[in-house]
Amino acid sequence: MGRRQLSSSVLVAGWLVATAVAFLALASPAHADLTTDEADCQGAVVVTGEDGETTTTITQDTDKATVDAKGSYEGVGSIYGGSKSEERSYSGAAKIDLPAPLPDYGPDSWAWSSDSSTTYATENPKTGDYDLPSFVPRGFYVPLIATHSEEGEQVCVYEGQIKVDGKFTDSPISIGFAVATVLFGGLATMAGLKKKGA
Repeated sequence: MGRRQLSSSVLVAGWLVATAVAFLALASPAHADLTTDEADCQGAVVVTGEDGETTTTITQDTDKATVDAKGSYEGVGSIYGGSKSEERSYSGAAKIDLPAPLPDYGPDSWAWSSDSSTTYATENPKTGDYDLPSFVPRGFYVPLIATHSEEGEQVCVYEGQIKVDGKFTDSPISIGFAVATVLFGGLATMAGLKKKGA
């Protein structure tokens, strides 16, 4: 094998390694649904796109979902609970879990809590509007995580994947991620060539 052919092989290998490492960093759990369920957790969020017509329903059994970058949502949920006269505190939140150094995305409107509730199921749906910031990648799946705690103890953990509809190039973070992948591949290739030449 000639030196030029070897260099090409090392370059391709470095790029493949870089791509694999980069996308593994964004990979969701292989088993994407309720990874913790100690209270018969049930939930459903209906996401309506900016056009007011496109809807996506995400439940505790949803592995993957695609949503618009802007829209509204309506969510309901329930857990197995005690009698209606029994008060307890609860809290929960949902977030798009992005790899460091990116911040996770989970605004206050995606959280819920009560210090003295006797309700174990949603009486009034939780509603709101959302507008996903540009740092949330477009065009490929990233982890979506929701948790629920009762009396300070986590009883439900949902882990799925969410894709924001759009092109890969719609998000500066997606483009930056691709550039970082190429740079990492170049560095890996140079390191391989240097080691080979030593």
